Amino acid sequence: MNDLPYAFFDDLFSRITVLQPLFEHEMLSGRFGQCASCWEENYHNKLLQILDGRLKDVFCFSYSTETSVFSAKFRSRNMVVYDTSNGRVPKIDLELHRSLDKHRKERQGILYLRLHSSALDAEWIQMFSAWKNLNSLGVFCALNGPVVQLLENLLNQEQLVDLIIHNRKSYGLTEIDLFLKLLEQKQFLELRFRNRTADNIIKNERLIDRIFKDRIFAEEDLGKFAGSAIHWKRCVELHDDLFEALGRVEEDCIQFKKQNLVVSYYNYDATAEMTESQFMDGVTSRELRFLHDH
Repeated sequence: MNDLPYAFFDDLFSRITVLQPLFEHEMLSGRFGQCASCWEENYHNKLLQILDGRLKDVFCFSYSTETSVFSAKFRSRNMVVYDTSNGRVPKIDLELHRSLDKHRKERQGILYLRLHSSALDAEWIQMFSAWKNLNSLGVFCALNGPVVQLLENLLNQEQLVDLIIHNRKSYGLTEIDLFLKLLEQKQFLELRFRNRTADNIIKNERLIDRIFKDRIFAEEDLGKFAGSAIHWKRCVELHDDLFEALGRVEEDCIQFKKQNLVVSYYNYDATAEMTESQFMDGVTSRELRFLHDH
């Protein structure tokens, strides 16, 4: 692997940082570990904030460092954040297309649309749907009709790599159908439910999560989801007695496996001395991953 060009590692890590940090990769030896360490130290996002139809702000930021110097080489995401101040659909500013184009067409970094408002009309949906390099979508607002329409458009264009759902209300049966279709697409990698919600709607979320899980397990051909994963940051029981217990594969992870399904439970405060029961009591993240057949 040390003979591979640095350009290969740059391309690889620019893709990996979209989904996860590189602290485990940088522990590896040779050129792989060196490049991973460099990316972990320097990768960042560019944020373009659309507020009330206008481009309000553009800046770079990093979750991992406090540096103010950013090299485009280490760009992970070009993040377009859409929001409104009054909940009404704004008109598209005449300068918005031109202002956005030079940023969203940059070669370095995945294009990520983050919706903080569902106040969209046909014009906004058409504009976002026309971005053929839009590979990542985050829904931080209600999953209502316009947002579902945008999601359907991106689904039909087979371009999404990951989808993040982070809102105060749960999804429904219509969205489950869309999620299953997304998981089938070869380019799609991960569906993430990021919200930790208030007690008054947890019951409904657990019900719809269970319906979603049951729909998945009822599929005759789980191989069509191979290469993708679903990640929950809330309480979801993903395995049953038919799964083989793989135990603590890492200090913070317990896994179960059945055929091409691997379930992972993460407790980031775990210690080596914990029993399995103590570990599971502190789980905060759960993942269902679909493996390729060997």
